[in-house]
Amino acid sequence: MSDPEHSRLAPSAAAIWVNCPGSVLLQEQYPEAGTNEAREWGTAAHWLAASRMDPAWTSVPAAPNGVPVDHEMADAVTDYLDVVRGHGVEMFIERKVRMGSIHPDIFGTLDAHGFDHSRRVAYLDDFKGGFGLVEVVDNWQFVIYASGMMDLIGPGAHEWTFYITVVQPRGFHRDGPVRVWKTTGAEIARLARAARVAAEEASGNNPRTTPGPWCHHCTAKHACKALHAAGIQAAEASFDATPFDLPPEGIAFELTLLRRAEARIADRLASIEAQAMSEIRAGKVVPGWSIDHPPGREEWIKPVEEVLGLGALWGVSLSKPGAITPAQARKAGLPEEVVAPYRGRKSGKATLVPITPAAARAAFGNS
Repeated sequence: MSDPEHSRLAPSAAAIWVNCPGSVLLQEQYPEAGTNEAREWGTAAHWLAASRMDPAWTSVPAAPNGVPVDHEMADAVTDYLDVVRGHGVEMFIERKVRMGSIHPDIFGTLDAHGFDHSRRVAYLDDFKGGFGLVEVVDNWQFVIYASGMMDLIGPGAHEWTFYITVVQPRGFHRDGPVRVWKTTGAEIARLARAARVAAEEASGNNPRTTPGPWCHHCTAKHACKALHAAGIQAAEASFDATPFDLPPEGIAFELTLLRRAEARIADRLASIEAQAMSEIRAGKVVPGWSIDHPPGREEWIKPVEEVLGLGALWGVSLSKPGAITPAQARKAGLPEEVVAPYRGRKSGKATLVPITPAAARAAFGNS
């Protein structure tokens, strides 16, 4: 039987399921809905990088998924390919590799990897197109990928040196867009043992769910009982007003706990807010809550030529209507009644807001 398109224990989600094995089953019940712009951009950029490795490649206006190939993408791919080509060994591009030493069902597509058998050096390059910063050291996705490379190397892989590189042109990291983790096969094998235990539990019956920072990227966090309980517990603890003095060690301990609780509450709040907005948009009532679309920034709604002509009629210079806002035009001397037909506001980002008594009276026209 042929392999499915994606591994159930996806290496790209390893940071979640290694820490929370139960997330695999939960996320299968609540997969991500809709499209993800950053992921679509990354898919296009990966396609462009693989295509440009072909000597016969010619430029194209867009990737197969319809994302335009612009200067930003072209420059990002160039930076990535400079890294890939700089190793001086044959590199395999977009190659599916099994990670059988961790779990028989785990496989993934490595962006670029290669081997220098004479020096016992392995290279793994990963191209990230998102804005969320990706740390390379001890990254579970890369640990699992490197474990699959060790399976390919065979006996003696523990003695190899691994150079694992993440290239993230659109993420502003303190160490720059290219970051390298130099490690050993022995260290990869040590970390892989923890991943193996988590993979076995995730594939078994009744795997545990454990709240933590990884909840932020879990698509099922709104339906997770463990995160719900952690959020409620943290919220209840915040109302304890019993006065007492803490020594420095106690302050450090409680500060750590509260920071962790803050993160759990934030994750739970975000998931419940998203669920509430979904219910309201579907026409259901979430008592005490509604969706608000605050007015966005004031902007010109007429063509540039008309705005320039308006300024000329009143003797006011609007030579840069793209940079001069309606408010600035009024300040420069244009009357509001003249500006009004040329300006407008787009709706701002939808937000979830509580229905206060004052808001209810305003909505129904009651005093």
